[in-house]
Order: sequence, then structure tokens, then C-alpha cells
Amino acid sequence: MYAKCHAVRDARYIFETVMVKDVITWNSIISGYFQVSSAYEAEALELFHQMRSDSTSPDAVTLVSVLSACASLSALGVGSSLHAFSIKWGLQSSSVYVVTALLNFYAKCGDVKSACLVFDGMVEKNSITWSAMIGGYGMQGDGSGSLALFSDMLKENLEPNEVIFITILSACRNTGMIGEGWRCFNLMCRDYNCVPSMKHYACMVDLLARAGRLEEALDFIENMPIQPELSLFGSFLHGCGLHGRFDLGEVQYAKC
Repeated sequence: MYAKCHAVRDARYIFETVMVKDVITWNSIISGYFQVSSAYEAEALELFHQMRSDSTSPDAVTLVSVLSACASLSALGVGSSLHAFSIKWGLQSSSVYVVTALLNFYAKCGDVKSACLVFDGMVEKNSITWSAMIGGYGMQGDGSGSLALFSDMLKENLEPNEVIFITILSACRNTGMIGEGWRCFNLMCRDYNCVPSMKHYACMVDLLARAGRLEEALDFIENMPIQPELSLFGSFLHGCGLHGRFDLGEVQYAKC
């Protein structure tokens, strides 16, 4: 309760007063630290080391929380040792949540090869695992890899959701693939009846603005069916700065 209310000191005080700590007690404080903010991820990892020193064996819930912290901290060594632990105790094969956390961890740490091994070995894949793997390629600048995996997902007759489309549009944005970005955006609206959110629109504006297609981005903004947020204008203004189009930037800044 204290951890979820972001009262970390109170949560830690209660934790320290517990004489006999079991895995549920440790999971509560570790996940609590991780969920509060990124500033506490290192402390969550330190608590995990204390848990192991206390001879308490982690379970699937522990691994998911600690792997998430490792992903944010790029702690590849700790996360890899957890991977070995999950294999030894059969947690990787028994919990889709652990496998998804492993996949996300390797992808965020830039180890796409290990992420692929985990992904290919999965018996059960869901939209979260597909999204994590697609995003992993995109974060490493491999837009073609993201698009190829997206195509594989469609061949499996899996219908992409809004999160998948944000991931694939982000990959297109990160790699400057304008044509593919437009294709995926239109596919989302036309074939899958997904109503674009502000995040989808922001990805497209950022993609166009980064590539110098500022008039196209401006036309896109002006024809949006919803009121654009300030963050979206921020992406446009950033593109104006990158390409020296301060004339367009000043006009939009005045509108903001």
C-alpha cells in the first residue's frame, strides 16, 4: 500500500520491521521501488542482491520486476544471470511474463541477437512480445528488421493493436522510413479500423519533420481530426530547427 502510494520511506520502514521475510515480502518492496520512479531502480536492484544474500529464492514475479529494472539500467550482466537462473529453475518455459521481460530486457540493452533467441524459443507469443521484438529492432536502427517482423506477425494471422502500430511507426521514425511509415499509418486506419491516438499522430509528425518534409507535416497537423497537443508542435518545431525553416517554426509557435 505504501509503495503504491509512492511513500517509499514508510514502505521500507514496514519492510525492515518484518522479522521473517518470504519471497512475497521481498517482491512487494522490490516491485514497489521499481514502480515509484526510475530514480529508485538501482535501489530495487540492490534489494534483489540483499534478497539473494538472505537465501530467499526469487520466483517469476521477482524476475519480472528485476529484469525491468535491469532493462532501464542497462545492467546486462545481472539480467543475463537472471536468464540463466530462469532456465535452471524452469521459469522461462512456465511463465510468458518472464519470457516477455527477458525479451524486453535484451532489446532495450541492445542485444538483439539474444532477444531473437528468446523470441524464437517462445511457445506462446502475444501482442506484447511481438511489440517488444519489433521495437528492439527499431531501437537499434534496423527499421527493415522491424518491418520484416511486423510482416511475419501479419502472416501468423495476428491482428495488430494500437500499441503494435505505435511501435512500428516509432521504428519508421527512428530510421527515416517515410514511405513505410505512411503505409503502416494508412494500414492501421483502413484495414484494421484502429482510431489513431495522439501518439500515432506524433510519430508521423516527428517522422516527417525529421526528414525535412515540413510542409507535409504541417498539412498533416492541420488536417488532424483531433486537437493537436503541445508535444506534437514540439516535434514539428524541432524539425524546423534541424532544417533551418524558422519561418514555418515562428508561425506555428505563434499559434501555440
